Amino acid sequence: MRLIKKEKDLWKEKPWVALSNPLALFFILGLWLCVHMERPAIDQAIDLLLKEKEILLIVPEKASADAFCSMVGLSLAMEKLGKKVYMVSPSHVPQSLQFLPGTSQVHDFIETTRDLVISFPLNGVRPANVTWKQIEDTFQLVITPEKGKKYAEITPVVHSGIYPWKLVIAIGSPDLNSLGAPFADHAPFFYETPIINLDRGTSNEFYGAVNLVPVTAGTIAEVTFDLIDTLGGVNIITAEAATCLFAAILAGTHSFQSPSTTPKTFAVASQLLEQDADRQTVTRNLFKTHSLPELRLLGRGLARLKELSKGFFWSTVLKKDFDESGATGDDVPSVLQEMVERAGEHTGIILAFERNLGTIETLIYPGKISTDDRERIRKATNGTITGHFILATLGQSPVNKIENSLKEVILPQLPKLEN
Repeated sequence: MRLIKKEKDLWKEKPWVALSNPLALFFILGLWLCVHMERPAIDQAIDLLLKEKEILLIVPEKASADAFCSMVGLSLAMEKLGKKVYMVSPSHVPQSLQFLPGTSQVHDFIETTRDLVISFPLNGVRPANVTWKQIEDTFQLVITPEKGKKYAEITPVVHSGIYPWKLVIAIGSPDLNSLGAPFADHAPFFYETPIINLDRGTSNEFYGAVNLVPVTAGTIAEVTFDLIDTLGGVNIITAEAATCLFAAILAGTHSFQSPSTTPKTFAVASQLLEQDADRQTVTRNLFKTHSLPELRLLGRGLARLKELSKGFFWSTVLKKDFDESGATGDDVPSVLQEMVERAGEHTGIILAFERNLGTIETLIYPGKISTDDRERIRKATNGTITGHFILATLGQSPVNKIENSLKEVILPQLPKLEN
């Protein structure tokens, strides 16, 4: 300590001498790091959350169940703190998740207020008085400048509607474009508003003002839980919020069977159960029951199941299958999951589906592989991780060419399944 004090005094009295002393330089560098080192991202996120009252929560257009359930759970916890939350899911509420509390408050679009806002630069001249009058069908705004001043010729800017939110939390979205229509229709708002980017994994583009994107997190729900716990402790996690977050973990890990499951995943799940998460309801709705339309779609998928290569199978459900069965695209993950359970977790399966006529999407179960291999396949197929599946698009493809497309586009990315 005396040595450090000596170097500190030397820096004050003779800085040119101190700069030539290695110990003094070490002291100066340490001081600079203490002052300039960036604060933890979660602390920055808490600062933003405590500051703002009205907050927009949004998930991507093709949101995973993990992301969607995390959004609803976070919303319920934040409402406990008196926040006014507006939730947006561009694809609205997946049918399989409609049993969760709070999902009735989810919107599929961003709605601005009905206010008409007129703005123009003051250029240093403050208004002394503002009045308005209506002349027949014309509105007239009269602004009187302060004494001795006048306004130059200016062109006002008129905005139809305003955004009430001063903060956005994007959940499970690797980039802004993944938000779909809400971002495309309101891009200036997203560029001008602080965003807390909450996600997991390595595919995220770190586009937020604050990025809560730990690479090692097993699920998005774990990141969400940490944020809530830091914000207000587990006391703000109601039974309803705990149920949503527990559903997120079960969906994201397929009941703790995914390779991404970590000891922390189990620890968070345990804490949510202590907060009265309804485990039976979540398990029954996510894994134990199938609707009649879902069973009809499953039957058609199983009837067409064929071998694509050694250890790898594929099937397809077409637009007419959705129409005739009454199923929707939300039922596809459950259908594939049932196929996987029947075939075994070491068997790879691709389910090609046509929810929109002429456009072929694929939901891929690449077998029991490592997280790194799953991420490599996602990148190679330009897909999206959805639980332990990968969602990728083949685009416009004739039905009779799907098998060839799978062999040419998808299969080369799965060498381990051909051994």
